[in-house]
Amino acid sequence: MKASNTRVEILFPSIGQPAPAAMAGMRDGFVTVKLALELIPQRLLQSGQFAVLRMHNESAQLEMKSEIVECGTNWLKLRMPQEAVMTKKRSHTRIQLNAPVQLRSLDEPEMDPIDGVVIDLSMGGMQLILHSRQTLPERVSVEFEMFEEDVPIKATARVAWSKVFKESYLRVGLQFLEMPRIDLLRIKRLTDLQGMM
Repeated sequence: MKASNTRVEILFPSIGQPAPAAMAGMRDGFVTVKLALELIPQRLLQSGQFAVLRMHNESAQLEMKSEIVECGTNWLKLRMPQEAVMTKKRSHTRIQLNAPVQLRSLDEPEMDPIDGVVIDLSMGGMQLILHSRQTLPERVSVEFEMFEEDVPIKATARVAWSKVFKESYLRVGLQFLEMPRIDLLRIKRLTDLQGMM
């Protein structure tokens, strides 16, 4: 990522909005950022607590769950993790949806199906809420219906991310791997209409 057009944010647990920040330095596995800390509860700024460092520009986003090492009046020093998650920004129009969905593991066929609800959809993937916090397989088959249609849409997908939602649910992002062309066209028809509205 080029520094000139990269935005930096810090996400703290239990705070909905990310806090804008500025990169102050990076060395030996540590990163220092400047930000306004007046509105952040002190308990979240203690050494050993975790925050998510997010850097993004027009085409990509990098997220790192980082341990807070030290805190000043307007800066944080974070220990960078061994791994970071880089994702491309969405390039497809998304539509709101409320449709039951069922996932099945492609890697562990003996695993019970997982039920949930699709909340948004695009030609590239979908976001859903699962009625369970069980560990998810890496690759899944997906089956769901759109707007009372008789024939369900089927696809294979990979789990791009997941996070706990309202204590007993999981919010999950899926990236489609394979889908019949006819189903892809059905989704495209809807997203094209959404883009025109």
